[in-house]
Amino acid sequence: MTHLYVSPHLDDAALSCAGGMLRQARSGARVVVCSVFTRSGSARRDAVRCGEDRRALEAAGIEPLYLGFMDAPARLGVKPSFEQLVLRARLDRALVREVERAIAEAILRVRPSQVYFPLGVGGHIDHRAVFAARPKRSGARFYVERPYGFVPVLRALCGIAMGASSTVLSPDEVLRQFEEGGCGALMLEAERRRCAEVLARRARRMTVALGSGQGRGFGVALGAAVTIRRRRYPAELFSEAVRLIDGYTSQVNWLFGAEGASPQYHRHVQARGGWFEEEALLLP
Repeated sequence: MTHLYVSPHLDDAALSCAGGMLRQARSGARVVVCSVFTRSGSARRDAVRCGEDRRALEAAGIEPLYLGFMDAPARLGVKPSFEQLVLRARLDRALVREVERAIAEAILRVRPSQVYFPLGVGGHIDHRAVFAARPKRSGARFYVERPYGFVPVLRALCGIAMGASSTVLSPDEVLRQFEEGGCGALMLEAERRRCAEVLARRARRMTVALGSGQGRGFGVALGAAVTIRRRRYPAELFSEAVRLIDGYTSQVNWLFGAEGASPQYHRHVQARGGWFEEEALLLP
């Protein structure tokens, strides 16, 4: 059996699906991670990140595959900021078609039994592009990206995990959620307050729309009801999953600091008798 994970960037599948990929590889299945946006405009940076990705995946018995698209800051000529890449960026339909063709070619090459796509939690334009490029009516599965999925307001704006604690927010509460969810580094200091105010307003609008029966989410999952299923894993797999994640040193240090991924993941993914990852189901 062959499993293909489509990853917007070089770390997204590992950050989100390490447990599932490791369990499948351990069972003797072929596991391939197809990373879409793998060029940043800096050959040195790309060599570092591709090297981390290749070493981390191959040590776990997982195959890397690179599509070579330019990532959003270089492609759009903007700073790598939350405001530019999430709040302001708009889907380029021509790019989506190119990504769709490239993913279709990868699927023909790999011939997977199952394909996994990102849901687009967090709203990063590259994640949204990959979600939009998914094959329709294909039986694809969707994973909730981490660490975005650790932030309640980002989950809410994608149409999942709606509740009082995540829909009526102050900007201060939004910023607290980002810090606690391991996403504080995603916002530049100069934009933090503006971004928090925008997210708080959007969450309030979501609450009003749902209360009136007029909305089911206005993130990338617009037009589809989203339900979440937890994939549970034994506790002994946790350290191996964290080791895979920590192999992405440059990204992990930026997001989580020198302590690595373990404290953040312990906080957010523990479950009785083990831990979990999240799969999303889209209902038309």
